[in-house]
Amino acid sequence: MRRNFSPELRREYDSRICKALIESASFRYSNIILTYSPVNFEIDLSEMICEAYRRGKRVAFPKCIAPGHMTFHFCKSTDELSPGFKGIPEPSADAPVYSGEPGALCLVPGLVFDRSGYRIGYGGGYYDRFLSTFDGGSAGIIYKQFIVNRVSKSRFDRAVNAIVCEEGIIIPK
Repeated sequence: MRRNFSPELRREYDSRICKALIESASFRYSNIILTYSPVNFEIDLSEMICEAYRRGKRVAFPKCIAPGHMTFHFCKSTDELSPGFKGIPEPSADAPVYSGEPGALCLVPGLVFDRSGYRIGYGGGYYDRFLSTFDGGSAGIIYKQFIVNRVSKSRFDRAVNAIVCEEGIIIPK
């Protein structure tokens, strides 16, 4: 369904999502942004990433290190990313690793989020494993039409603290 969005609509929605993030208290008060590189028509957060760099925030991207496991590595620019696991742009293994420093906001992509903050991703459990030990704030990034009342979840699934869509921020119930 995301593929059916026109490029113009996708750019508009992505920009609105970035603006909502940038204007949020979570972004303002976070020193570290854990973000992602979009694949499969995921929301492009380039506008927010550029603003994070402009404001002097540290920005980290995920790197798959084993099946179902990822670490976040700091980059000074998205130019430092190169194709990695399944062709997803990743930082190099020798880039500095995020190791739980306080003041971090983790931005979580998904195919669908529910109103409780749970998601359906691509089935690898990478974000659920990461969030299970993450002590910062988290926000699901999704287009509004992909927010549903409820998704099936297991005991290993982790909810995000907020959901950001083109219409603004939703606090899960």
